[in-house]
Amino acid sequence: QALARGPLPRESLRRAMAPVDNAEDDAEDAENVPPEPIGWSYGHLPVNSTAAFDISDVAEAKLKDGDLRGAVEGFSRAIQEEPRWPVIWLGRARAHFRAGNMEATDADCTEALRMNRGVVQAWAIRAQARFARGDLAGAEADISEALKRDGEVQEAWALRGHVRLKQLEYEGTIADCTEAIRLNPTDAKSYMHRGVAHLQLEGFFDASADCSKALTADPTLLDAWITRATAQLQMGFPMNVLSDCGKALSLDPDNAMALALQGSAKFRQGEVEAASSDCTRALSIDPTLAPAVAILGSKKLRERDFDGAIEECGRAIQLMQ
Repeated sequence: QALARGPLPRESLRRAMAPVDNAEDDAEDAENVPPEPIGWSYGHLPVNSTAAFDISDVAEAKLKDGDLRGAVEGFSRAIQEEPRWPVIWLGRARAHFRAGNMEATDADCTEALRMNRGVVQAWAIRAQARFARGDLAGAEADISEALKRDGEVQEAWALRGHVRLKQLEYEGTIADCTEAIRLNPTDAKSYMHRGVAHLQLEGFFDASADCSKALTADPTLLDAWITRATAQLQMGFPMNVLSDCGKALSLDPDNAMALALQGSAKFRQGEVEAASSDCTRALSIDPTLAPAVAILGSKKLRERDFDGAIEECGRAIQLMQ
């Protein structure tokens, strides 16, 4: 979002338009370079760009003020005035991204990259758009291109860490989020994503520690409360679980996972009826939560309702599979 939101200063325009200095891309760039107009050297500002500059400045101001429709219209007029300028296409892509039009964001970034594959922001913003559309492979490929050109783009490391978490690549998530945190030690979501990866790898202490850092930076991160509660339950600290679940439920009173974890902690403390109530409510919201079903099975076992316990535990096993 930071990449899509920030304006590109004028002094950066020439750098953004500079020819790519990457031998691996030379052959591909040669195929993508449009015919060079008379009086204009590809990779530098058009000689006759004053009108495009002025229109783009107005569009940039509208984007900053939140007038997304006006920004899109302004950048479109600037493109009509000078369609050979990749940074204008990038500006319109940023406006489309903030408006939630991911398909148009993708198209404008693609056009900017067709002209100049060295515009790092275009790779990064297109990656965000593809991630939002569920194209994880495309997002990861674009992020890797951005990082190949500039390994200090913090948002790219953070996004690739999130992509890899979605792909269940937990070691890769930890590595990428660690780089994102190196570049921005207050990045709450990267701490949270790394914590989730540690949890999946059964690194419960590390998961809890990362989520604590995430919550210090942003106490509204619901998933961080739930992840830390899960880690604390695995480490055998039910009082801490109840505290974290209470915070999670204050943010989302109908969060099924928080209710199931709260029920599990109460059951460990011997509060069987309260645990059953929490888990029953959790299952009314999400019937697929195996831990909640398992608690109900354990309750029936305590009551010596063996047939009921076998049924509930069998259902929990089926859900976990």
